[in-house]
Amino acid sequence: MQARAHHRRNFEKNGTLSKNKVDRISREVERKVNKAQVNYSVFKDFDFETAVKRRPNPIPPTLTLWDDDIPRSAQSADGINMAFYLPQFMTRNWTHTITEDLIHFGRYRSSPHFNMKAGDTAKYIKRGDELRGGLACVRGWNAIGSKRTPDKYKVAKEMVSTAEAHGNATDLLLDLGIVSHHCNAFLFHADRTHHDDALALRNIACNRIASQTALATIDPLIYEGREILFNRVSGEHTDTQDPPFAWAILAAFGHNTPVILTLSQLNLQMLFEPGDVIAIRGRVIKHKTSQWQSGQRIVIPHFTHSSTWDTFHRTGAFSRCDTS
Repeated sequence: MQARAHHRRNFEKNGTLSKNKVDRISREVERKVNKAQVNYSVFKDFDFETAVKRRPNPIPPTLTLWDDDIPRSAQSADGINMAFYLPQFMTRNWTHTITEDLIHFGRYRSSPHFNMKAGDTAKYIKRGDELRGGLACVRGWNAIGSKRTPDKYKVAKEMVSTAEAHGNATDLLLDLGIVSHHCNAFLFHADRTHHDDALALRNIACNRIASQTALATIDPLIYEGREILFNRVSGEHTDTQDPPFAWAILAAFGHNTPVILTLSQLNLQMLFEPGDVIAIRGRVIKHKTSQWQSGQRIVIPHFTHSSTWDTFHRTGAFSRCDTS
Protein backbone atom coordinates (compact mmCIF):
# COMPACT_ATOMS: atom_id res chain seq x y z
CA MET A 1 0.00 0.00 0.00
CA GLN A 2 1.00 3.65 -0.24
CA ALA A 3 2.78 4.07 3.08
CA ARG A 4 5.58 1.62 2.27
CA ALA A 5 5.71 2.55 -1.41
CA HIS A 6 6.11 6.28 -0.75
CA HIS A 7 8.52 6.08 2.17
CA ARG A 8 10.67 3.00 1.51
CA ARG A 9 13.73 4.37 3.28
CA ASN A 10 11.78 4.30 6.55
CA PHE A 11 11.00 0.58 6.31
CA GLU A 12 12.78 -2.75 6.58
CA LYS A 13 12.41 -5.41 3.89
CA ASN A 14 9.62 -7.13 5.84
CA GLY A 15 7.55 -3.94 5.87
CA THR A 16 8.17 -2.97 9.49
CA LEU A 17 9.51 0.45 10.44
CA SER A 18 13.29 0.90 10.61
CA LYS A 19 14.96 1.42 13.99
CA ASN A 20 16.24 4.84 12.94
CA LYS A 21 12.70 5.96 12.10
CA VAL A 22 11.35 4.57 15.37
CA ASP A 23 14.03 6.48 17.28
CA ARG A 24 13.17 9.70 15.43
CA ILE A 25 9.50 9.23 16.25
CA SER A 26 10.35 8.74 19.92
CA ARG A 27 12.39 11.93 20.07
CA GLU A 28 9.67 13.97 18.39
CA VAL A 29 6.95 12.52 20.62
CA GLU A 30 9.07 13.20 23.69
CA ARG A 31 9.33 16.85 22.69
CA LYS A 32 5.57 17.16 22.26
CA VAL A 33 4.71 15.29 25.45
CA ASN A 34 7.18 17.40 27.43
CA LYS A 35 5.57 20.54 26.05
CA ALA A 36 2.14 19.23 27.02
CA GLN A 37 3.36 18.50 30.54
CA VAL A 38 4.69 22.05 30.84
CA ASN A 39 1.39 23.49 29.60
CA TYR A 40 -0.75 21.67 32.14
CA SER A 41 -4.02 22.62 33.79
CA VAL A 42 -4.98 21.32 37.23
CA PHE A 43 -8.68 20.61 37.64
CA LYS A 44 -8.67 21.22 41.37
CA ASP A 45 -12.25 20.06 41.96
CA PHE A 46 -11.72 16.70 40.27
CA ASP A 47 -10.24 13.87 42.36
CA PHE A 48 -9.33 10.92 40.16
CA GLU A 49 -9.52 8.28 42.88
CA THR A 50 -12.99 9.52 43.76
CA ALA A 51 -14.02 9.14 40.11
CA VAL A 52 -12.54 5.62 39.95
CA LYS A 53 -14.91 4.70 42.77
CA ARG A 54 -17.77 6.15 40.67
CA ARG A 55 -18.43 8.94 43.10
CA PRO A 56 -19.32 12.36 41.67
CA ASN A 57 -16.93 15.30 41.54
CA PRO A 58 -18.00 18.94 41.20
CA ILE A 59 -18.04 20.15 37.59
CA PRO A 60 -15.98 23.32 37.02
CA PRO A 61 -18.29 26.28 36.37
CA THR A 62 -16.06 27.74 33.63
CA LEU A 63 -15.53 26.12 30.23
CA THR A 64 -11.91 25.41 29.26
CA LEU A 65 -11.24 25.35 25.50
CA TRP A 66 -8.06 24.00 23.92
CA ASP A 67 -7.99 25.03 20.27
CA ASP A 68 -4.69 26.88 19.80
CA ASP A 69 -2.44 24.08 18.48
CA ILE A 70 -0.40 24.08 21.70
CA PRO A 71 0.18 20.65 23.34
CA ARG A 72 -1.52 20.57 26.73
CA SER A 73 -2.36 18.16 29.54
CA ALA A 74 -4.98 17.92 32.27
CA GLN A 75 -4.18 16.89 35.84
CA SER A 76 -6.52 15.93 38.64
CA ALA A 77 -6.41 17.40 42.13
CA ASP A 78 -4.66 14.23 43.34
CA GLY A 79 -1.89 14.49 40.73
CA ILE A 80 -3.06 12.07 38.03
CA ASN A 81 -2.57 12.99 34.38
CA MET A 82 -6.05 12.54 32.91
CA ALA A 83 -5.77 13.83 29.34
CA PHE A 84 -3.20 14.90 26.76
CA TYR A 85 -4.02 17.20 23.86
CA LEU A 86 -1.42 16.68 21.12
CA PRO A 87 -2.28 18.69 17.99
CA GLN A 88 -0.40 17.88 14.77
CA PHE A 89 0.99 14.75 16.44
CA MET A 90 1.43 13.14 13.02
CA THR A 91 3.18 15.00 10.21
CA ARG A 92 1.05 16.36 7.39
CA ASN A 93 2.58 13.90 4.90
CA TRP A 94 1.96 10.88 7.10
CA THR A 95 -1.55 12.04 7.93
CA HIS A 96 -2.35 12.31 4.21
CA THR A 97 -0.74 8.96 3.33
CA ILE A 98 -2.47 7.04 6.11
CA THR A 99 -5.79 8.69 5.30
CA GLU A 100 -5.57 7.61 1.67
CA ASP A 101 -4.48 4.09 2.65
CA LEU A 102 -7.40 3.70 5.06
CA ILE A 103 -9.95 4.98 2.55
CA HIS A 104 -8.56 2.63 -0.11
CA PHE A 105 -8.59 -0.26 2.37
CA GLY A 106 -12.18 0.40 3.45
CA ARG A 107 -13.39 0.81 -0.12
CA TYR A 108 -11.60 -2.03 -1.88
CA ARG A 109 -10.24 -4.50 0.69
CA SER A 110 -12.56 -4.79 3.69
CA SER A 111 -15.80 -2.84 3.99
CA PRO A 112 -16.50 -1.15 7.35
CA HIS A 113 -19.46 -2.63 9.22
CA PHE A 114 -21.77 -1.65 12.04
CA ASN A 115 -21.44 -3.36 15.40
CA MET A 116 -23.91 -1.40 17.50
CA LYS A 117 -24.45 -2.61 21.05
CA ALA A 118 -27.46 -2.07 23.28
CA GLY A 119 -27.24 1.38 24.80
CA ASP A 120 -24.61 2.54 22.30
CA THR A 121 -24.78 6.32 21.92
CA ALA A 122 -22.72 6.46 18.72
CA LYS A 123 -23.98 7.09 15.23
CA TYR A 124 -22.40 7.06 11.79
CA ILE A 125 -22.83 9.93 9.35
CA LYS A 126 -24.04 8.98 5.87
CA ARG A 127 -22.91 11.51 3.30
CA GLY A 128 -22.26 10.96 -0.40
CA ASP A 129 -19.78 8.19 -1.10
CA GLU A 130 -17.93 8.60 2.20
CA LEU A 131 -17.23 5.46 4.20
CA ARG A 132 -19.04 4.84 7.47
CA GLY A 133 -18.76 2.02 9.99
CA GLY A 134 -15.89 0.35 11.76
CA LEU A 135 -13.13 -2.23 11.39
CA ALA A 136 -11.75 -4.08 14.42
CA CYS A 137 -8.02 -4.73 14.33
CA VAL A 138 -7.44 -6.48 17.64
CA ARG A 139 -4.65 -8.97 18.34
CA GLY A 140 -6.46 -10.57 21.24
CA TRP A 141 -9.57 -10.34 23.38
CA ASN A 142 -11.98 -12.51 25.33
CA ALA A 143 -15.53 -12.93 24.13
CA ILE A 144 -18.01 -11.35 26.53
CA GLY A 145 -19.09 -14.01 29.00
CA SER A 146 -16.17 -16.36 28.28
CA LYS A 147 -13.59 -17.39 30.86
CA ARG A 148 -10.62 -15.07 31.17
CA THR A 149 -8.03 -17.73 30.45
CA PRO A 150 -5.29 -17.91 27.79
CA ASP A 151 -7.09 -20.68 25.88
CA LYS A 152 -10.10 -18.35 25.43
CA TYR A 153 -7.99 -15.38 24.33
CA LYS A 154 -8.51 -15.00 20.58
CA VAL A 155 -7.58 -12.77 17.66
CA ALA A 156 -10.52 -10.67 16.43
CA LYS A 157 -12.59 -12.91 14.16
CA GLU A 158 -12.76 -10.47 11.26
CA MET A 159 -8.95 -10.54 11.02
CA VAL A 160 -8.71 -14.31 10.53
CA SER A 161 -12.12 -15.48 9.25
CA THR A 162 -10.73 -16.25 5.77
CA ALA A 163 -7.35 -16.34 4.06
CA GLU A 164 -8.26 -13.08 2.31
CA ALA A 165 -9.23 -11.44 5.61
CA HIS A 166 -5.94 -12.53 7.15
CA GLY A 167 -3.98 -11.08 4.25
CA ASN A 168 -5.90 -7.82 4.47
CA ALA A 169 -5.33 -7.60 8.22
CA THR A 170 -1.61 -8.22 7.80
CA ASP A 171 -1.29 -5.41 5.28
CA LEU A 172 -3.32 -3.09 7.50
CA LEU A 173 -1.16 -3.79 10.56
CA LEU A 174 1.97 -3.01 8.57
CA ASP A 175 0.55 0.22 7.21
CA LEU A 176 -0.52 1.29 10.69
CA GLY A 177 2.96 0.67 12.07
CA ILE A 178 3.82 4.38 11.94
CA VAL A 179 0.73 5.17 14.05
CA SER A 180 1.47 2.32 16.45
CA HIS A 181 4.99 3.58 17.12
CA HIS A 182 3.63 7.06 17.83
CA CYS A 183 1.22 5.54 20.38
CA ASN A 184 3.99 3.48 21.99
CA ALA A 185 6.19 6.56 22.26
CA PHE A 186 3.34 8.47 23.87
CA LEU A 187 2.95 5.78 26.55
CA PHE A 188 6.71 5.70 27.14
CA HIS A 189 7.12 9.45 27.58
CA ALA A 190 3.78 10.30 29.21
CA ASP A 191 3.34 7.38 31.61
CA ARG A 192 6.45 5.20 31.95
CA THR A 193 4.98 3.12 34.76
CA HIS A 194 1.95 2.11 32.72
CA HIS A 195 4.06 1.68 29.56
CA ASP A 196 6.28 -0.84 31.32
CA ASP A 197 3.29 -2.70 32.78
CA ALA A 198 1.60 -2.87 29.36
CA LEU A 199 4.81 -4.01 27.65
CA ALA A 200 5.25 -6.78 30.23
CA LEU A 201 1.66 -7.86 29.55
CA ARG A 202 2.30 -8.00 25.80
CA ASN A 203 5.46 -10.07 26.34
CA ILE A 204 3.64 -12.53 28.59
CA ALA A 205 0.86 -12.93 26.02
CA CYS A 206 3.45 -13.60 23.31
CA ASN A 207 5.22 -16.17 25.49
CA ARG A 208 1.98 -18.01 26.19
CA ILE A 209 0.13 -17.91 22.86
CA ALA A 210 1.62 -18.62 19.43
CA SER A 211 -0.81 -16.38 17.55
CA GLN A 212 0.28 -13.43 19.66
CA THR A 213 3.92 -14.12 18.87
CA ALA A 214 3.18 -14.30 15.14
CA LEU A 215 1.22 -11.04 15.06
CA ALA A 216 3.78 -9.26 17.22
CA THR A 217 6.35 -9.63 14.43
CA ILE A 218 4.37 -7.20 12.26
CA ASP A 219 2.33 -5.26 14.85
CA PRO A 220 4.48 -3.14 17.20
CA LEU A 221 1.56 -1.68 19.16
CA ILE A 222 2.01 -2.36 22.88
CA TYR A 223 -1.73 -2.32 23.44
CA GLU A 224 -3.66 -5.22 21.93
CA GLY A 225 -6.44 -3.32 20.25
CA ARG A 226 -7.52 -0.60 17.90
CA GLU A 227 -10.54 0.11 15.74
CA ILE A 228 -10.74 2.13 12.53
CA LEU A 229 -13.92 4.20 12.67
CA PHE A 230 -15.27 6.01 9.61
CA ASN A 231 -17.64 8.99 10.03
CA ARG A 232 -18.52 8.12 13.61
CA VAL A 233 -20.04 10.55 16.08
CA SER A 234 -19.59 9.27 19.63
CA GLY A 235 -22.16 10.12 22.26
CA GLU A 236 -21.03 10.65 25.83
CA HIS A 237 -19.62 7.45 27.31
CA THR A 238 -16.81 5.88 29.27
CA ASP A 239 -14.76 2.93 28.06
CA THR A 240 -16.17 0.40 30.49
CA GLN A 241 -14.04 -2.51 29.27
CA ASP A 242 -10.74 -0.70 29.96
CA PRO A 243 -8.77 -0.65 33.24
CA PRO A 244 -8.99 2.68 35.12
CA PHE A 245 -5.36 3.68 34.63
CA ALA A 246 -5.16 2.70 30.95
CA TRP A 247 -5.23 5.25 28.14
CA ALA A 248 -7.61 5.57 25.22
CA ILE A 249 -5.32 6.98 22.53
CA LEU A 250 -7.44 8.58 19.81
CA ALA A 251 -5.69 9.32 16.51
CA ALA A 252 -7.56 11.40 13.91
CA PHE A 253 -7.24 11.15 10.13
CA GLY A 254 -9.39 12.14 7.18
CA HIS A 255 -10.32 15.25 5.18
CA ASN A 256 -12.98 16.59 7.53
CA THR A 257 -13.67 19.98 9.03
CA PRO A 258 -12.92 20.32 12.77
CA VAL A 259 -14.55 18.20 15.46
CA ILE A 260 -14.87 19.09 19.14
CA LEU A 261 -14.11 16.43 21.76
CA THR A 262 -15.77 17.20 25.10
CA LEU A 263 -14.86 15.95 28.58
CA SER A 264 -17.97 17.03 30.47
CA GLN A 265 -16.69 16.15 33.96
CA LEU A 266 -13.89 18.68 33.46
CA ASN A 267 -15.95 21.15 31.42
CA LEU A 268 -13.13 20.82 28.88
CA GLN A 269 -13.39 20.97 25.09
CA MET A 270 -10.60 20.22 22.62
CA LEU A 271 -10.37 20.86 18.89
CA PHE A 272 -9.80 17.52 17.16
CA GLU A 273 -8.50 17.65 13.59
CA PRO A 274 -6.77 15.18 11.23
CA GLY A 275 -3.22 14.55 12.43
CA ASP A 276 -4.10 15.21 16.08
CA VAL A 277 -3.95 12.73 18.95
CA ILE A 278 -5.94 13.04 22.16
CA ALA A 279 -5.25 10.57 24.97
CA ILE A 280 -7.58 10.18 27.93
CA ARG A 281 -8.16 7.81 30.84
CA GLY A 282 -11.23 6.57 29.02
CA ARG A 283 -12.56 4.23 31.71
CA VAL A 284 -12.94 7.13 34.15
CA ILE A 285 -13.32 10.28 32.03
CA LYS A 286 -16.56 10.68 30.06
CA HIS A 287 -16.02 11.80 26.48
CA LYS A 288 -18.01 12.58 23.36
CA THR A 289 -17.45 14.08 19.92
CA SER A 290 -19.42 16.65 17.97
CA GLN A 291 -20.64 16.41 14.40
CA TRP A 292 -18.72 18.21 11.67
CA GLN A 293 -19.71 20.14 8.59
CA SER A 294 -18.09 18.18 5.78
CA GLY A 295 -15.47 15.65 4.74
CA GLN A 296 -14.52 12.03 5.41
CA ARG A 297 -13.57 11.56 9.06
CA ILE A 298 -11.50 8.67 10.40
CA VAL A 299 -10.50 8.11 14.01
CA ILE A 300 -8.48 5.21 15.42
CA PRO A 301 -8.96 4.52 19.15
CA HIS A 302 -6.11 2.43 20.59
CA PHE A 303 -6.98 0.54 23.76
CA THR A 304 -6.31 -2.27 26.20
CA HIS A 305 -9.08 -4.23 27.88
CA SER A 306 -9.38 -5.28 31.52
CA SER A 307 -10.06 -8.85 30.39
CA THR A 308 -6.58 -9.06 28.84
CA TRP A 309 -4.96 -8.03 32.12
CA ASP A 310 -7.13 -10.52 34.02
CA THR A 311 -6.32 -13.31 31.57
CA PHE A 312 -2.61 -13.06 32.28
CA HIS A 313 -2.97 -12.10 35.97
CA ARG A 314 -1.51 -8.61 35.65
CA THR A 315 -2.78 -5.82 37.89
CA GLY A 316 -0.76 -2.68 37.08
CA ALA A 317 -3.40 -0.92 34.98
CA PHE A 318 -5.88 -1.23 37.85
CA SER A 319 -3.72 0.39 40.49
CA ARG A 320 -0.84 2.57 39.31
CA CYS A 321 0.55 5.08 36.84
CA ASP A 322 3.02 7.96 36.76
CA THR A 323 1.97 10.90 38.92
CA SER A 324 2.91 14.55 38.64
